[in-house]
Amino acid sequence: MLSRKTGTVLCPLPVLFVLVLGLSISAAGWAQGPGTAEMSSPAVDPAAGDSPAISWRYLERPHLPLKETEFVWLASLPDRWTRCLQADEADLNRDAAEAIVQAVGLGMPVAEDWAAELRRLVHDGGRPLECRVAAAQALVAMDQPIDEAGFWSSAADWPLALAAVLEPAAAAWDVGRLRPLWLRRVEAAAATPQPSDAPHPLQVRLAIEALGQVAAPAATAPLTRLLGAPHASPALRLQAATALGRIGDPAVVELAQQQFEAAGDDGPEQLIAIRLLRRQDSPETVALLERFADLPDRAVAGEGLRQLRRLAPAQVVARADQNITDRDANVRSVTVAALSTAADRRSVGLLAQALDDPVPDTRHAARDLLLAFARRDELRPAVIAAATGAVRSDRWRAQEQGLMIATQLQRRELREDVFALLDHERSEVAITAAWSIKRLSTQAWGAEVLRQTTQRLAGLADRFDSTASGVAMHLVETLGELAWQEGAEPLMRLVPKNAPYEPALRAAGVWSLGEILRGQPEQKVITALQQRLADAGSMLPEHILVRGMSAVTLAKMGSDDSLELLRRFEREESLNSFVGARAAWAVAQLTGQAMPEIPAPETNLGGWFVQPL
Repeated sequence: MLSRKTGTVLCPLPVLFVLVLGLSISAAGWAQGPGTAEMSSPAVDPAAGDSPAISWRYLERPHLPLKETEFVWLASLPDRWTRCLQADEADLNRDAAEAIVQAVGLGMPVAEDWAAELRRLVHDGGRPLECRVAAAQALVAMDQPIDEAGFWSSAADWPLALAAVLEPAAAAWDVGRLRPLWLRRVEAAAATPQPSDAPHPLQVRLAIEALGQVAAPAATAPLTRLLGAPHASPALRLQAATALGRIGDPAVVELAQQQFEAAGDDGPEQLIAIRLLRRQDSPETVALLERFADLPDRAVAGEGLRQLRRLAPAQVVARADQNITDRDANVRSVTVAALSTAADRRSVGLLAQALDDPVPDTRHAARDLLLAFARRDELRPAVIAAATGAVRSDRWRAQEQGLMIATQLQRRELREDVFALLDHERSEVAITAAWSIKRLSTQAWGAEVLRQTTQRLAGLADRFDSTASGVAMHLVETLGELAWQEGAEPLMRLVPKNAPYEPALRAAGVWSLGEILRGQPEQKVITALQQRLADAGSMLPEHILVRGMSAVTLAKMGSDDSLELLRRFEREESLNSFVGARAAWAVAQLTGQAMPEIPAPETNLGGWFVQPL
């Protein structure tokens, strides 16, 4: 027998890696709301609209993404965990099963003999329930469908905690042997009066979910009876309607009509009717969904509109004038999505209103659709007008999105408006305006950019302001983009270690110095940057952002005298680190040699409850 005290090191499970694993697995689309999986493709693809993203040049040029750590597994771990599963001690069994759940989630290959041992533990009625549940969770985490009849033969007698883990997995794996059990449960739950041996409510819910998951036609009749059972709770009836909708029997359209008429103004009852229509596409379905879309209960109307968009998006577009500003977020979101099928000037105007939507995803979707529409010559002027109006409005959300659209469309005639928004009270607008200046600036803008940068750096010298710092970062990078020679002097204020600025702002300033002084190895600047790069071992070392950018700028300036220092940090710091990667890049730039490939770091993930000495 293997115990915790022989041949092992005792320590807690890894605390740096938290695996959130549900008690069940699901097939694709299980967790989606009704109708979401069947949405039709839009007529205009917003993804092709070059969706803008605010970014920082110093992190992009050069772009040196670091590799994620790869786990290396001790070869002896699987065997030791197998022995723990085989042990007589239930605590060892449970600990091994829980470790398998975590390790598999982190990418550990599944050992061939784990499944058999875990199945044995699940069926061992003499083991504590928590041990059996842990074994079941490990089987589910391994996601290896179980086709052994004997494993499922006792499912009717499983404790609830065990059933809650294994039955959803059986549905995802479509284990046909459990369908009769699930059907019996639903039939018993639908019976009036309820039998004395009626299944537990959790067993009924598991059965309904499973039958909907596998879309079992035989479940249509008992689920329909359950839907009309006077003793069934609203929540259970809603679950039954959802399962019926997933099965997709055309007969449920008439049932949905009856449910709609009987529901009156009762929102939950109306929602039950909608759930029945998930996979229907008949003209009767469209007509009924139109009635749902116009209900005063806007939460229910939103569900109706979502399904209506799948079948008849034109009907959603027809309601867009009143729905684009509806009080319900779901209604507004579906309306914006439906407008992708109607690329015209009316849609441009409606999407312009949605730029001020309080839900970020909705206004971002409206922005991206407008950018997609702008690719059409006949709509581009309307989109430009919409963006201009948004920028000049007094609604901060619309201003932010309007700036991004105008920037993508290179509307430099908004120069005065953009500069004015640098002092906006909302950080979202002020920082976006600074980003817009960086993306739009030409040499004609350089003097004003320099004036604004100098003024804002002076203002940050004696106070911390994250918004002002973000604005300054974009302006600092703009000086680099323009290679504005007069900008070198104010940017040098960001180099000293005691400069009263955020590290990211200082790093952006060092990057811009490299753009301004490209090919100009000025000794004063080189000496200062060499000191920043080399400041790695002091009591308060320089920030890695500043050190890394110092290496980049030394190379851009053509500082051959810095080659030895750069090679030192290429050797001493991992290539998969911010400083090491940029030192290696700098060496490659100065020597003309290829930069070494950044290797993925490996780590032996320890800290398990049992592992080799």
